[in-house]
Amino acid sequence: MIVNTNTRGLFLIVLILFFQSCFIHETKSKVEEVAFNGMTRTFESEYASFSPEDILGLYVVNRPEASVPGTLKPAGNLFDNLRLRLDGETMKPLNPAFYPAGIHRVDLYAYGPYVSEGLAEGNVLSFSVRREQSTPEALKQSDLLWGRLLEVETSQRRPPQVIFEHQLSKIRISLKAGIGVTLHSPIVLIEGTKPSVQLNLADGELGEATGTITPVTPLRSVGENVYQAIVIPQTVGMSNRLFTVTNDGKIYHYVLKADRHFQKGTVYTYDITIHADDLEVELSGIINDWIPGDYDTQEYDYT
Repeated sequence: MIVNTNTRGLFLIVLILFFQSCFIHETKSKVEEVAFNGMTRTFESEYASFSPEDILGLYVVNRPEASVPGTLKPAGNLFDNLRLRLDGETMKPLNPAFYPAGIHRVDLYAYGPYVSEGLAEGNVLSFSVRREQSTPEALKQSDLLWGRLLEVETSQRRPPQVIFEHQLSKIRISLKAGIGVTLHSPIVLIEGTKPSVQLNLADGELGEATGTITPVTPLRSVGENVYQAIVIPQTVGMSNRLFTVTNDGKIYHYVLKADRHFQKGTVYTYDITIHADDLEVELSGIINDWIPGDYDTQEYDYT
């Protein structure tokens, strides 16, 4: 069969248009999918993405115009409390979600870990840290994160990036043996703190710490006497017990001689040395790994 030049040219044009339409359709589908790239600050002050086991919550609010922000509500938003998990490098809903036609700009309000109850009146999310934080999973489940991104174009080619902020306080303890003391599987408890708080998802503001004061068991680093736990930002008053350490059958208590203010997004490092007859506690720094804080040093001996 002989195909003339005009027919061959027409065939090539049709073929090119077909592949272009497929590409445009695929690109449009990807653009309209609800998704974002999430980053959060690590203990070393670097940014890291989430892990596949992390489940985040997301509220999506329609933004009618670039200059007119949407209004976040406990329910009735464009999307309410979607459950997101890492898919490749992008956080996507467990059940795929797509922006409806005609939605061009949105505001994203995200948090983690996921709370099935979602928002209550006033756009507040109720959250409690785990009493038992002795595993990496439990520690992560106590790390309340919040991120917000406004004026997101739903037609952009790449998923937007949401930076999450640590909302709570981290306590890090380095336990050491004094002269004549051997550490025999020491037990550390963090005391004096209330376990619950409400987060305003619209602006990231925290309410007052609530609940009954509950001891927290921190995570111990493998092969080291280094412990860490996350607590609700609050003030622990003077004369209140903050730490209890048990070693070789002997119990030591650390009682505050002044108020201690734990601030959101701040890491507090304590060096604790166990002596034969007393316990030495030094607050070696209030460090800036999450959000800059002040610096203080104290030394107390307790039996």
